[in-house]
Amino acid sequence: MNLFSDLEKDISSPIKAYRIAALEKIARDGAPAKVLAALFARRKLEVDSECQDLIRQAIERLEENALPVESQTLAEGNEDIFKSFKALSDRQKIRFLTLPSPEVVSRVSAALPALIKAERNPLVIAALVRHAGKSVANHGDLFSELLFSRHLTIQIAALETMVKANPQALTQFLPKLLVSTDPKVRGLAIQALATIDTQEALEHLDWLFSDSDKNFRFCGLQNCLFLPFEKVKPVLLKFLAIEPDLELLETAVTLFESNPDPEIPFRLWEYAETSTGKRTEILEKAANGACRALEKSGILEEGYSKYQDELKAWLRKRLALRKARGFMGRWLDLHSVKEWELEMVQIISQNDLELKMAFQDILAQGIVPTLKEKIRQMLDTWEKQSPGSLPPENLLFEDLSLEHKKRRMAAWKISDKAIAEPHLKSALLDSKTPLDFLILSLRTILRLELPGFVELAQRFLNHTEPDLVSASLEYLGKFSPDMLFHQIGHFLKSPSLRVKSAALKIMQRFDQQQALSLLKAMLCSNKPSQQLSALACLFHFDFPAVRKILEEFLIFNETHGNKMTRENRKIGISLFQANPDLDGLYSLFVLEKSLSEDVSQEFYEVRQSNLEVLISMGIISKASSQNLEEQWKKEFSANQEKNHRHPAPYSIKILGPKVESEWQSVIKETLQSFFSPLYGGIVFCLFLFWILFSFGIEKKPPHSKAGPLVTQSFTITGMLMEITPEMRSVVVKCSDREEYQFQVEPSLIPQLRPGQTVSAKIKPYRKNTDGTIVAEALSFTPTNSGP
Repeated sequence: MNLFSDLEKDISSPIKAYRIAALEKIARDGAPAKVLAALFARRKLEVDSECQDLIRQAIERLEENALPVESQTLAEGNEDIFKSFKALSDRQKIRFLTLPSPEVVSRVSAALPALIKAERNPLVIAALVRHAGKSVANHGDLFSELLFSRHLTIQIAALETMVKANPQALTQFLPKLLVSTDPKVRGLAIQALATIDTQEALEHLDWLFSDSDKNFRFCGLQNCLFLPFEKVKPVLLKFLAIEPDLELLETAVTLFESNPDPEIPFRLWEYAETSTGKRTEILEKAANGACRALEKSGILEEGYSKYQDELKAWLRKRLALRKARGFMGRWLDLHSVKEWELEMVQIISQNDLELKMAFQDILAQGIVPTLKEKIRQMLDTWEKQSPGSLPPENLLFEDLSLEHKKRRMAAWKISDKAIAEPHLKSALLDSKTPLDFLILSLRTILRLELPGFVELAQRFLNHTEPDLVSASLEYLGKFSPDMLFHQIGHFLKSPSLRVKSAALKIMQRFDQQQALSLLKAMLCSNKPSQQLSALACLFHFDFPAVRKILEEFLIFNETHGNKMTRENRKIGISLFQANPDLDGLYSLFVLEKSLSEDVSQEFYEVRQSNLEVLISMGIISKASSQNLEEQWKKEFSANQEKNHRHPAPYSIKILGPKVESEWQSVIKETLQSFFSPLYGGIVFCLFLFWILFSFGIEKKPPHSKAGPLVTQSFTITGMLMEITPEMRSVVVKCSDREEYQFQVEPSLIPQLRPGQTVSAKIKPYRKNTDGTIVAEALSFTPTNSGP
């Protein structure tokens, strides 16, 4: 997917504005002959009357051999530009306007209102509007009217012209334009807003990136071309962390490759290491490209070779830290002494020195006392090199006692796969296998990366023991996540931290935005266990995606108070310590300035420590680091002032998704003031259930009616609009203009083409914010081969 226009692709875009822009350009300027075939193909499928008319004009433009019309001749032949222009054919008018001289521009601009009011062809009106150029300021009332023309051709032309020539004049119209159902209109409105209020424009861009429609997200990427890279970088990094569509991901990374920045390779490599499959391949390629761009730029103070060494060392350390924190996520909910001993055996037996150093680094940080004690105990045991009495190597696995089998299993390494696999399969198949041995077996097949146990793991998903369910989820989340798509809400409701964490990790693959929404809801709870669960889950997300959520929670945590305030703060601080980045420094600065003096000191110390790390990595130079605090003070002061003012009508607070702090307050007051603890718990569960099944809460505009559906199955027939192979997902548009999204069998994907007529028996279960109805396919049949 190219960030710049591609005529052949754009004339078949599902978004009308993109089709119109491409068709208008062809009708006005012409195009290569090969585009003609694409126009004929699109004409068979097009249902929009405005686009149909533009297709006709575009085909005529490519087929005809009209004589050129010289603008000077027309201007001199008749001093009355209105009569001269009106006498031309539509084609001649458009050709006339593509050959402007300074004199013609001036004369047409003076007569613009009369020329536009006399026109009937939207394409000619759009050409006149674009011809106005800088004179748009002289025709404010006319352009205000054109902005909301019934013809999208004219709307886009008026908006593009005003964005370039007079964006300030759009201020009063921005509240309506910024929530447009057309992504191109919304994107142009953000460009205009950027000249008025850059911070608000970035927040709207972030909102655009969270839309369920990939066309809106693509439009957001296009907008990044018109904003300073250093401003959009944090929003883009967050986008990379949560974007599920591989085509959009591949498009996004080109922006990083073309803007050399010392921080980017670090982030891209980190995302690559925590991804899988094609996503990893895209990010690794982008990281290498960003490194090459950085080397060519010559902007590194201490040279590229030293930078590359720092990058490799940092990556090894990051992987070890992530692995260590993965273990710690389980320890928050681990109470069995025997299970803890097996955890130590498993970790120490790997003899991973970088992992050991990671635990030592974490121990030096401020973490929850229970976790600190476990790390100390494990490191002490590691130093003594006695993770417990391991069974003699000369004994066969079958001859060992149950406890010794567990210890040997915990000590198996990747290199022991061939030895381990038959024993693990036997344990999982045996109905008499003890429960704790089953759990350890499932965790071992995941640790050893054995892929052939999907059907066996499925058998335990409905078990009453949460640890067995979570172990099954973790395995299936790695080797067969698609099969869990329709069940994920059930596991997200589990009271078990382990089950909930495993389900959230899987949910990220399908919809990171909804996973983040659930995390926010959990952090809003007045129950310490819910908050602890959410904080533990934050370790499984790429930090740019959760940094702002964590910052807002930590302020809420300190200012509202609960018995776990200190423990929550320690976990939050450890997340910042584990993820030193430039934008994190500002978040830590905000926390310092927002909290009491005794608490702010802790965040100050973390900020200074992270700053030193970033300087040593070459991401920040010593010289530039000295100016950072002054920049932060100005930004913080400006934001404080803005927060105390009534929000502008175009602000995200007015137009965007509901701000977390508002509903945090509502939930807290509702649970604590109006209900007893029992009824408060019921209300919170109902709220959590609503979050789980009301997909789209964070992103729907005020007029949307997204949410769960309760319907019976029925049969549809329609046109195949979109195919997403990696998710086995298709979108079908029916004659009633409803669009249905559902999954199909993988074997059918290669046979499908956009434009095919298909039939399906479906059972809808929710409606997205863009109006798409998501359903389960009970049967699916392509009925023709399409164009």
